[in-house]
Amino acid sequence: MSRWVLGSIVGALAAAPLAFGGATSATIETAAQAVSVGLFVAAVVFVGLGVRWGRRWAI
Repeated sequence: MSRWVLGSIVGALAAAPLAFGGATSATIETAAQAVSVGLFVAAVVFVGLGVRWGRRWAI
């Protein structure tokens, strides 16, 4: 579960420049990629935990 939390925090930090505006297109693209990777990792870990613990946490 700690990996999911870490991925969420990293994704939120990567998206922070978007919330404050004034971000360049490169920053927006980098943030979008970081959020995508964070969500993918979170989904993999989430499904993995569900399979491991009797699918209680599976999507």
